Amino acid sequence: GVEANNLKNIDIRIPLGKITCFTGVSGSGKSSAVFEVLYKALCAEKQKHIVPGKYREIQGSEQIKDIICIDQAPPIGKSTSTPATYLDLFDSIRTLFSECIKSDTKDKKSYFSFHSKGGCPECRGKGYLEKYIPYFGETKIICPACNGQQYIEEVLDIKYRGKNIKQVLDMPFAEALEFFDGNKNILEKLKLSCDLGLGYMELGQPMNTLSGGEIQRIKLAREMTRCRSKKDLLYILDEPTIGLHKLDVAKILSVMQRVVKDKNTIVLVEHHPEMILNSDYIIDLGPGGGWHGGEIIFEGTPSQMLAEGKTKTANYILKKIEILTDI
Repeated sequence: GVEANNLKNIDIRIPLGKITCFTGVSGSGKSSAVFEVLYKALCAEKQKHIVPGKYREIQGSEQIKDIICIDQAPPIGKSTSTPATYLDLFDSIRTLFSECIKSDTKDKKSYFSFHSKGGCPECRGKGYLEKYIPYFGETKIICPACNGQQYIEEVLDIKYRGKNIKQVLDMPFAEALEFFDGNKNILEKLKLSCDLGLGYMELGQPMNTLSGGEIQRIKLAREMTRCRSKKDLLYILDEPTIGLHKLDVAKILSVMQRVVKDKNTIVLVEHHPEMILNSDYIIDLGPGGGWHGGEIIFEGTPSQMLAEGKTKTANYILKKIEILTDI
């Protein structure tokens, strides 16, 4: 009985332990169904202040132990937030560097925090200063005090396996995977990030420079490492394949299949044909957008959709397959 926004009193069935794709043209009601109703309705059962979109009832929610919503919104945090801090890697890295300090200082780890006395006092560990320049507005310039190194010289002189803290933060995940060989706590998170196609991303890269697709993947990496021993979870994602190469899409799909193999459920809004074809179940909304949408025009497996070929999504995927076949 879902009636939020343009949805026309539809009944939605989502299989547990599977990857379910909500598809359809823009404005067909995908986000309304998944985020305004499904996600908020499940959250409202535990948090009474959340108000979901209009629906009659929800059944089977007792089989879901927790809901993890992974969208494209940048994580809320400090301006110095990085993949290393977001994935809780930085604390382990600082511990390794603190063991290289020969003095008897009690809190050695604090030397390697951006905002501590070990960070550059001029830029407060950012590596840049924000200046207003006429006609250009707010502009970032390299900090002249530390030359973009973020730390004072005394800290940069401390080495772990021949690298200082700044050199480590400048490492791509793939390189860091080899550098931290033997450290199980760090390697697990790095390996999962690389499995998601983030091997090129630097540990110390500012989070505000990441794309929507990168943000979703790093959020997924964090949640998977936090929930690795939990079952019966519901992961909700919003177009995680935006702007990605086919090889990266395959990597995300492989990780998602690992998630459902561990007895969890994935629901995502998606347009990418590769992801749609490799999902377990499809709920196609339409036929158009706005008031011309809001209806379920197909539900079933990808093979059933292609066999029927009656919706815009089916025609779109069939054309993509024809193009690939011709190539």
